Amino acid sequence: NGTPAHPDPEDISRKTQELGGVLNAATAYDHTTYYAVMPTDNWREGLRIQADALQNPLFDAEVLEKEMGAIKQEARRKLDSPMAFGRETMFALAHEKHRIRRWRIGTEDVLDGIDRDALVRWYEDHYRPSNIILTVVGDVDPTDVLQTVEELYDEMPVGHLRQRGGPAEPRQEEFRYRRINGELKRAYLFVGYPAIAVGHRDAPALDVLSTILGTGRASRLSTRLRDELGAVTSVSAGSWQYEDLGMFEIRAVCDPLNLEMTTRELFVEIERLRRFGPTPTELERARRILHTGQAFDLEEVLGQANTLAAFEADGSYLDYDEELHDLLAVTAEDVSRVIDRYLQIDQANVLEYVPWGFAGAPEAAEMRDHLDAILVVAARDFEAPPVVALSDGLRPAEERMGWSNRLERGAPAEPEIVPFELPGGGSLVVEENPTAPTSSVGIWFRGGRIAEQPTFAGITQVLQRVMMHETLHRSQEQISREVEAMGSGLGTAIQDDWFGFRVSGLATDLPYQLDVLFDVVTAPSLSEEAFVDELRLRKPAVEGVEDQSAAYTVDLARGLLYGNHPYGFPMQGSMTGLLGLNRDIVDEFYFDQVRPESMVVVVSGDVDAQVVHEIVRAYAGDWSYRGLPVPNTGAEFYTEDRFGDPSHTPAHPTRLAQRLRSQTTIMASWPTVPRTHADRAPLAVLAEITGGLGGTFFEEIRTRRGLAYQVSTFNNHRMLAGEFSVFVACTPDSAETVQELMTSLTRGLATDPPSEEQLERAKAALLGAWQIGGQTNAARVRRLAALELGGQPLSDLEDWPARIAAVSADDLQRVAATWLDRDPAATGVLAGRSGATADPH
Repeated sequence: NGTPAHPDPEDISRKTQELGGVLNAATAYDHTTYYAVMPTDNWREGLRIQADALQNPLFDAEVLEKEMGAIKQEARRKLDSPMAFGRETMFALAHEKHRIRRWRIGTEDVLDGIDRDALVRWYEDHYRPSNIILTVVGDVDPTDVLQTVEELYDEMPVGHLRQRGGPAEPRQEEFRYRRINGELKRAYLFVGYPAIAVGHRDAPALDVLSTILGTGRASRLSTRLRDELGAVTSVSAGSWQYEDLGMFEIRAVCDPLNLEMTTRELFVEIERLRRFGPTPTELERARRILHTGQAFDLEEVLGQANTLAAFEADGSYLDYDEELHDLLAVTAEDVSRVIDRYLQIDQANVLEYVPWGFAGAPEAAEMRDHLDAILVVAARDFEAPPVVALSDGLRPAEERMGWSNRLERGAPAEPEIVPFELPGGGSLVVEENPTAPTSSVGIWFRGGRIAEQPTFAGITQVLQRVMMHETLHRSQEQISREVEAMGSGLGTAIQDDWFGFRVSGLATDLPYQLDVLFDVVTAPSLSEEAFVDELRLRKPAVEGVEDQSAAYTVDLARGLLYGNHPYGFPMQGSMTGLLGLNRDIVDEFYFDQVRPESMVVVVSGDVDAQVVHEIVRAYAGDWSYRGLPVPNTGAEFYTEDRFGDPSHTPAHPTRLAQRLRSQTTIMASWPTVPRTHADRAPLAVLAEITGGLGGTFFEEIRTRRGLAYQVSTFNNHRMLAGEFSVFVACTPDSAETVQELMTSLTRGLATDPPSEEQLERAKAALLGAWQIGGQTNAARVRRLAALELGGQPLSDLEDWPARIAAVSADDLQRVAATWLDRDPAATGVLAGRSGATADPH
């Protein structure tokens, strides 16, 4: 927020934008991170700006006061997030003395006590060279970087590092339990066990344990709680190591009626793993997931920089090379040992966050006795986990292995995009990108949500889940285990105009991933059992949207803007739509939507395009559909004759809902243009000028007035419509002022257009973000798929920067006058009514 060289609070953000970069900061429990990412050509100036901010902060008292108001808004936003609030409350339950039990972002009384002098003292005590790690990653010359860093930091005072440690945490000797209530639709369960600090020899075994228990659909807890019992919508586990302690954590989200079952069976599954240990298949699966995760870190420079900094902070960046070795060396005995050492029920901390009116909570001792009794009874029926045999697959194993051995492309000078037509009328796009030993693949279909009706809104996501449940060749468990044995997971991809499935992993596993994907796409069982199981899990997920302030507010605005057109349906679907479904409707929807002529397959990674084409033709060649074909181009497929006119004029332009929240969230929307329209580029520039760090709306609402923490503007461009939206989260008492500002600022773009300086800065930021956002194979697959599905030329992937660069000031004023010089057509408001402060109590 300012230095002598950059005195305006927004100067640093603006300068970074001008370089095509992004910057931000984050606080964790034991470190603070400042990062900037930008095109390689601008690394020197980016490093210079960051060094100036770090060494020469102004700490202007007036700016501090406004920023403190924004931080309080952020704290209130955390109160409204069930996962964030529940997790930190569990940390408070798990610790009696250690400072980690405190509300990490600060309570209101603490924040009110921080003045400029306190901030300067903290800075002088901690921001010293001996406490700073700087990492630079990119296509740069190390000698040049080192010389520049020495010039920039040579005169930074050594000073005196004064780190004040808090009291040590005594060993936990008793089971702890607490239940808290909120205005919720779902129940949130948090279980934490005190674990180890950074550098402990048990860290690899705990990482493997958390992966076995709670990473992916084939994990122990997901298999039991989600797939077998249908008790949870999600469950995960993680092992976190901090400076002087750690936490092994399990989180689950479920229907409140299933909470008792979820808590009970979670502990039963841990006990089962304790009794029998992990199977060889589970161990190998965990190793592959962790190995692949490391490979994904190599795709992005920010991921590499964060990883190197973290290892250096914990000992040495050179230890990174040892981590994979240590993970792969973990044995079943190691996993059993750490379960016995760290996952004892006397050291469990259980927090249940449930809706108001939920039955009274038992005492901790009563809950502990109940769980003990359950474990005794369950142990009588314990059996070793069954061995799940791998399927034969759609193609012979020898053929897949042969493809795998031929896939590696080598190292072309630049990534190359190669399109192919498929026998059934669909298309394949391959990008040969050898920057990392990974690949990403997706199979999409035109249609889905845009073809839904109010009576079955949400059917597309139900269909996707049913297709992934089981196929004619693979059981649900085989699908999950085979994909995750490659270190990946089978994910869904859904937009308003298309839907599909995607997998990322090591490039050599692509033939095996495609075998599973084509099995799911061409041969799903669509059984009554699969439909019933997935419908039962979708209902609480739909209800749970109301627990998420931002998502619910977006649904309110969309529904108002588009009315009964599918674009206006809630993203997760509606309860009315789900209740109207049956297996026959889902079966019919599958045959209407999953068609070879509307299929688009996209692959990006370290692969040979011709070999990929050979593989995909082998799987897609015999797939055909009897009946009238659907159009196989985007232009012919997406027409108002087929899907209706999405334009809608609501009788009342505001839709209001009230909840017990600390904040009010508001989204105002203006209808604009579909994704193929020429005005898409200037509207993107307007969104960049107005929203986010350094944006004009951000400056006015947050920086100058301190009315909100989050201020965002964005464009959504669908095939038949689009909208420009402004989203703000603020305190309930400032909502009326904020809503008026959102309208006046947007309308003012037509009469008071951005300056030439703002225009050039926004274009530089967008061009930089385009480069930065295209680093991963998964991101490039999404970009290419959108072009191919929408009927746009693939050359637009490279032409988009030129279209942004060509936007003029006249273009901005024209599109603002055409589309935005009016009151918003639809505004969704989720009004908070608690008047709560940032105090978590």
